[in-house]
Amino acid sequence: MRKKRENVPNPASYEQMREVLAMVVKAVPRLSEERAKYFVGRQRQVAASIRAIFSDPAPAVQHKVLEPWITFYQAEFGIELDPATVPVPDPKPGFGALIVVVPGITIERALTQCQKYFKIWRWTTSDLDALITSTRTATTAPYAVWHRAGTEADAEHKNKSYNTLQQEGVIGCTLLEYVLYHLFHFRVFSTHLDSENITLCTGSLYRDGLVACAGWIVGRSTLYVHWYDRASADDNLRVREVVPMP
Repeated sequence: MRKKRENVPNPASYEQMREVLAMVVKAVPRLSEERAKYFVGRQRQVAASIRAIFSDPAPAVQHKVLEPWITFYQAEFGIELDPATVPVPDPKPGFGALIVVVPGITIERALTQCQKYFKIWRWTTSDLDALITSTRTATTAPYAVWHRAGTEADAEHKNKSYNTLQQEGVIGCTLLEYVLYHLFHFRVFSTHLDSENITLCTGSLYRDGLVACAGWIVGRSTLYVHWYDRASADDNLRVREVVPMP
């Protein structure tokens, strides 16, 4: 029995195709006899150019950009990530890497997976997912954000408090995004994030308004999760700026 094809878009109607053809004809300028002969003699090249205009390169590009995360989720969580379901924001200069979050992956689940490879220290044994509210979640659908991909948090934002970053309109990562990227980075490069600095996860606040933070304790080989108040600022306390979907 042949499998039913899924996610196949409906073909354009004849009326829609006529409108598209009329649009193309209208776009062609009035040609001289010589120019008309030139294009008629190069029908294959002209046809290829037209197909390129109307072809959708997004699926192939989308898959290539998301391929490392497709591999990551399959290997770490047994999740098959469909790239067609992940909206990718327009890239911004200097932000060259993605963080992808999918439904079903919580802070607690991500930390549990981390513990298979390195130690975790956390300021509380309570369920962090119950304590924290984040500006972005993948409750119903996956999402992606661009970031600078630095091993250390952004030097551009050192010595800035949560309050200052909010005033400047800087969008920071959530705690879940940080934990997932820490695990992703470790599995790809066998190194850890923030051995010298602390990432202020401004996208995640505890119930009492404190800001989530995380980093790496070199001497203990431990990823730690803690908090700072909204006014705290220090050279070693930095945000990881992200570019989400608008």
